[in-house]
Amino acid sequence: MQLMFIVLRRYKALGIRLDSGDLAYLSREARNFFCTVERELKVPGFGKMVVTASNDLNEETIDALNKQVTP
Repeated sequence: MQLMFIVLRRYKALGIRLDSGDLAYLSREARNFFCTVERELKVPGFGKMVVTASNDLNEETIDALNKQVTP
Protein backbone atom coordinates (compact mmCIF):
# COMPACT_ATOMS: atom_id res chain seq x y z
CA MET A 1 0.00 0.00 0.00
CA GLN A 2 2.77 2.44 0.83
CA LEU A 3 4.52 1.76 -2.50
CA MET A 4 1.27 2.50 -4.35
CA PHE A 5 0.98 5.82 -2.50
CA ILE A 6 4.54 6.76 -3.45
CA VAL A 7 3.95 5.88 -7.12
CA LEU A 8 0.67 7.81 -7.28
CA ARG A 9 2.17 10.80 -5.51
CA ARG A 10 4.91 10.99 -8.15
CA TYR A 11 2.48 10.51 -11.05
CA LYS A 12 2.15 13.54 -13.29
CA ALA A 13 -0.42 13.75 -16.05
CA LEU A 14 1.04 15.02 -19.30
CA GLY A 15 -2.04 15.44 -21.47
CA ILE A 16 -4.83 13.71 -23.33
CA ARG A 17 -5.37 12.12 -26.73
CA LEU A 18 -8.51 12.83 -28.71
CA ASP A 19 -9.33 10.05 -31.15
CA SER A 20 -12.80 10.74 -32.51
CA GLY A 21 -15.53 13.33 -32.68
CA ASP A 22 -15.20 17.01 -33.48
CA LEU A 23 -11.49 17.30 -32.74
CA ALA A 24 -11.39 21.10 -33.00
CA TYR A 25 -14.29 21.55 -30.57
CA LEU A 26 -13.05 18.88 -28.16
CA SER A 27 -9.52 20.31 -28.12
CA ARG A 28 -10.86 23.80 -27.27
CA GLU A 29 -13.06 22.38 -24.52
CA ALA A 30 -10.16 20.34 -23.09
CA ARG A 31 -7.87 23.40 -23.11
CA ASN A 32 -10.57 25.51 -21.41
CA PHE A 33 -11.06 22.80 -18.79
CA PHE A 34 -7.32 22.51 -18.11
CA CYS A 35 -6.98 26.29 -17.77
CA THR A 36 -9.97 26.44 -15.40
CA VAL A 37 -8.49 23.71 -13.22
CA GLU A 38 -5.15 25.54 -13.13
CA ARG A 39 -6.78 28.83 -12.19
CA GLU A 40 -9.46 27.66 -9.74
CA LEU A 41 -7.62 24.78 -8.06
CA LYS A 42 -4.22 26.48 -8.26
CA VAL A 43 -2.50 23.59 -10.07
CA PRO A 44 0.56 25.15 -11.72
CA GLY A 45 1.11 24.11 -15.34
CA PHE A 46 -2.19 22.25 -15.71
CA GLY A 47 -3.33 24.69 -18.41
CA LYS A 48 -0.28 23.78 -20.48
CA MET A 49 -1.08 20.07 -20.70
CA VAL A 50 -0.72 18.55 -24.16
CA VAL A 51 -3.81 17.91 -26.27
CA THR A 52 -3.03 15.41 -29.02
CA ALA A 53 -5.36 14.37 -31.82
CA SER A 54 -5.28 11.10 -33.68
CA ASN A 55 -7.61 9.34 -36.03
CA ASP A 56 -7.66 9.20 -39.79
CA LEU A 57 -5.64 12.43 -40.07
CA ASN A 58 -4.09 13.69 -43.30
CA GLU A 59 -2.58 17.02 -44.38
CA GLU A 60 -5.95 18.47 -45.36
CA THR A 61 -7.58 17.52 -42.05
CA ILE A 62 -4.65 18.88 -40.03
CA ASP A 63 -4.74 22.16 -41.98
CA ALA A 64 -8.50 22.50 -41.36
CA LEU A 65 -8.01 21.78 -37.64
CA ASN A 66 -5.28 24.40 -37.36
CA LYS A 67 -7.52 26.99 -39.02
CA GLN A 68 -10.39 26.20 -36.63
CA VAL A 69 -8.34 26.15 -33.41
CA THR A 70 -5.91 29.00 -34.04
CA PRO A 71 -7.46 32.39 -33.12
